[in-house]
Amino acid sequence: MKRVLFILVAGLMTITGCYKEKPIHAPLLPNKYDVSDNPSDSIQHFKHMFYKKYKTYFLTNPTISDYRFNFKDKNNIDIIPLKQNPRIVQKGIDLFNECFANKYSEDFKNANLPYSIIIADSISLLSYVEKKVELYGFASTNFLAMSCKGAKTLTDELKSKITGEVNAAYWVDYFGSVKNVFNIPESFYTVTTEEEYKKIWEENPAGINFYQYGFVSYDELTSIYDKEEDSWWVEPPKKERDSLLWIRFIFSTKKDVLKGILQANPKMQAKYDILKDAFKKAGYDITTL
Repeated sequence: MKRVLFILVAGLMTITGCYKEKPIHAPLLPNKYDVSDNPSDSIQHFKHMFYKKYKTYFLTNPTISDYRFNFKDKNNIDIIPLKQNPRIVQKGIDLFNECFANKYSEDFKNANLPYSIIIADSISLLSYVEKKVELYGFASTNFLAMSCKGAKTLTDELKSKITGEVNAAYWVDYFGSVKNVFNIPESFYTVTTEEEYKKIWEENPAGINFYQYGFVSYDELTSIYDKEEDSWWVEPPKKERDSLLWIRFIFSTKKDVLKGILQANPKMQAKYDILKDAFKKAGYDITTL
């Protein structure tokens, strides 16, 4: 019996000894979370300094693992990275500084930035099938993402839109919902009366002065135009949407334009003052914008 076992073992050893696997060579992928310094590489040097100052990773080539599954939350968004051309990525960094980072002091950023910052070519919601909803800013449990629109030459209007959305996402969805530091009092939502709400329903939005009611605009996501009936179903923004649109408005509107709108519309001034106090309690002065 021992002889039989010996023959079997010897045979197996001979077979396995004749077969040699080729060595596996896995391609080395760039480490997105590498924060080592390289002064000869301006982008890597920026990432290094950003992390050194704020303890926040700056991601320029995100993958789905960086944004879709965010701890306990699943974010229904799709992010298309920038083309990994150094010139394009640098333009994206410059745009982020202009639209977001330069709005805040070093002390504020040092204390209040999320785990990571993502700059991308585009951000879109996955939940809308018929109509693609493009976002310029998105925030979740541990990151803030900004769309750079390919980091091409952008119009001032589009830059303003990006500025409004990325800062509003930060304040409402991260600093408010996640950190629970930024809180808007109920008095903000009662400036507009129920009667004034009702006046807006089923009117053409082009004919409504929303400022007189204390609104920045109507809610584009829920308002509907019926081509067959040639009529509108216009909805004023609900609670959370109202505050989001307002913060976009504050960050994206030039100071002199904003001042004129507030002076001409008492309800706008009232809501601005309430928001100003809410920002102040969270450590930020919106009058510096």
